[in-house]
Amino acid sequence: MESAQDHINLGIAFTLSRRYQDAIREFEKALKLSPENAEIHFQLGGLYSNLGKYDQAISEYNQLLAVNPTHMNAHCKLGLIFTNTGRLDEAVAEYKKALEINSGDSGLHNNLGDVFYKQGKMEQAQEEYQAALKINPNLSEAHFKLGFIFESLGQYPQAISEYEAALKINPRHAGIYNILAGVHMKLGKLSEAEAAYRHALDLHSDDPVGLMNLGTLLLRVNKLEEAAEFFQRALKANPVNAEAHTMLGQIYAQLGKRDEAVAEFKKVLEFNPGDAHMHKLLAFIYEQKNLNEDAMKEYEQALQLLPNDLSLRLGLANFFYRNGDFAKAILEFKEVVKLDEHHAEAYLKIGNIYYKQMQNQKALAAWERSLELDPSNEILRNNIKFIKG
Repeated sequence: MESAQDHINLGIAFTLSRRYQDAIREFEKALKLSPENAEIHFQLGGLYSNLGKYDQAISEYNQLLAVNPTHMNAHCKLGLIFTNTGRLDEAVAEYKKALEINSGDSGLHNNLGDVFYKQGKMEQAQEEYQAALKINPNLSEAHFKLGFIFESLGQYPQAISEYEAALKINPRHAGIYNILAGVHMKLGKLSEAEAAYRHALDLHSDDPVGLMNLGTLLLRVNKLEEAAEFFQRALKANPVNAEAHTMLGQIYAQLGKRDEAVAEFKKVLEFNPGDAHMHKLLAFIYEQKNLNEDAMKEYEQALQLLPNDLSLRLGLANFFYRNGDFAKAILEFKEVVKLDEHHAEAYLKIGNIYYKQMQNQKALAAWERSLELDPSNEILRNNIKFIKG
């Protein structure tokens, strides 16, 4: 005659081979023969949980706990289900019951810290992670999460200390090096940030995020050519990385490599033709290359997308101004001052245009407004004295 244990053994075998429905059938047969058997309820709870049938899993664990209230693993499993289904208060209750049974389990403190973190209860989360570390100082995950809490609270030195502790335990975690570098960046410690980014890339040389991070830092400290190398590597890892194309284009523009810059910005527009910023950058470069028709086309496309962009309006106004089209220039400078009534340069250029058109009183009014906004402009002060006689 088959015993409950025979069905349990077969159910475990089916579970290990991931034949979950067959396993459930065997455990249900075992349960009929031994309805008070806690192991059967525990096994069924795990199977239902694996299948996403959380209500049935909860029912099995609760039946187990009715028989054996001190079954710590059942409380843990319920805590995990409640966490994953957003029932966080119930998850807290289950983990606390488990800790009443075994307060020295670092994993339980860590899990309870995770729930408190999800609830936004940072102080309680911090206490649980610290409790976990008292039991197991080598729990790198708890150090990392403490670092994340300290960082979110703006306590950057403490965050750095925790991230470094996590890395001593797990020195091959490239992601933590990237996060640590980000904290150094917030503190303005660029050399430390650079070192951390380089450590991350030593561990994962083709990581697009790490390559972008280091390239951005090098660009910030004006190491343009080295920054370009990292953006190029990022593009090898991900050729459709629009941000890398953008950064690389900006570097080429600063290095005077305008054709290369145009090629990069055009790549971005292949991915996103409606990127107004790219049209604006192309307009500026075409203007530098004296390709005025191309520049004008890009200005027009950019303005259709961003009609109230101050730098775009100012760029177009100066484009007309440099090319002697003063009628259009003055209209654009007036658009600039509509957007920013304290724009000294716009009033200065408006005054210059009126002066060229021999409208001295209008020129004087515009120049005086510009000087009011920028009292340090001695040349303008002299011009005003001259026009007043």
